Amino acid sequence: MARLCKCVHCKRELTTDKAFKIVVNGKNKYYCTEEEYKQIEEEIDDKNKCLGTIIMILNIPFAQPVLLKEIKSLRDFYSYIIIEKAFKDNEQSIKWFLENKDNGSEYGKIKYIMTIIKNNINSTYKKYMQEQKALEKILNKVESHEIDMDIMNTSIEIQNNDITDITQFLD
Repeated sequence: MARLCKCVHCKRELTTDKAFKIVVNGKNKYYCTEEEYKQIEEEIDDKNKCLGTIIMILNIPFAQPVLLKEIKSLRDFYSYIIIEKAFKDNEQSIKWFLENKDNGSEYGKIKYIMTIIKNNINSTYKKYMQEQKALEKILNKVESHEIDMDIMNTSIEIQNNDITDITQFLD
């Protein structure tokens, strides 16, 4: 006999016979579909990876609340993948700031770093979308067999000219 339950994510009313069930620590958790559950788990993994990258770049032991708040505000417009890419793209600028201007409060540092990210994240987003479109084109060509696989499997021999004298390049 099916009982009423609620989806953990969207709080929609469901019945236990139609809902997707996960058992966590001996308790049943219900989701609308398995796809919804996988999507939520993927987003959690993306968030953890993003925060790990940010912590590594900033060389801090944990993410401060102000940093989490700023990332959450960015999350309203961009995915965690884009936010992580923006931090990677601007890693040199952030590290330069931390090495040369590291004399203010933690709050001030985080706000300045997030200003760097906010000023550059849209270009990172555009670049990511272009990469995704190019990847999609390649995958479509592979699926339609437009790419000659013999070309993809050929090896290129590189002639090694061992030149150790660079005086011709010097002024």
